Amino acid sequence: DVKQNRARNVKKTILTTFALATLTHIALSEPIPYPKGVWAGFDVLDDGGVVPPGLVNNQGLVGLSATDDWDEIQTGPDTFDWSYLDKKIAAIKAAGFKYIALGITASSDDTPQWLLDSIPTQNIIYLGDPTETHKTYCDLIKTAVYWDPTFHAARLNLIKKAGERYANDPAIVAVFAQFANHNSNDWNIQDTVGTIGPCSDGKTYEVNQPLQWTNAGWTIDKMLGVGKDI
Repeated sequence: DVKQNRARNVKKTILTTFALATLTHIALSEPIPYPKGVWAGFDVLDDGGVVPPGLVNNQGLVGLSATDDWDEIQTGPDTFDWSYLDKKIAAIKAAGFKYIALGITASSDDTPQWLLDSIPTQNIIYLGDPTETHKTYCDLIKTAVYWDPTFHAARLNLIKKAGERYANDPAIVAVFAQFANHNSNDWNIQDTVGTIGPCSDGKTYEVNQPLQWTNAGWTIDKMLGVGKDI
């Protein structure tokens, strides 16, 4: 039927609207000092605020990524806490690395609660977490649709503020920006069709997440518009 066709179409769209923006503050007339080789990232600093020694001692690495989550950084509509990201950047430099890739995970799962609370209910969907290894397995994750004006403007503002803070740091040669990501910095949208569970209540649940997206207004044009802006 029509709804099933729309669900299939959104899964096709998921394969066609991927975009990764790699930006740099280096002038276009100059060579971009982005070395070829292996890059690595890490979640947290070791005790003492240092880069994990396994990365420091790995002679095959040419650079490290410094990342933090949106909900950790932006504590209010115009308040930002860059302290942990600053510590990561400083630790990477202290470890002897000359090149850094900056990443802020502005994902659905890492959206600040104050922002979610400000979005109209018609632009919110609740997606069951289908990943058994997650602590939130089976939980309904409150998710803003990516084209909601308030949500979209907040992500653009986050990018602007990060640029204002870090654009003049010559060690930061790349920035990862994303527009369609539920959990992490890479492309991932909840698109499960089938059964989730058994859950903590002992029950299983049938889900059709592409249909949830299309019922909320997903179109190719909307998603491409979001991606182009970012």
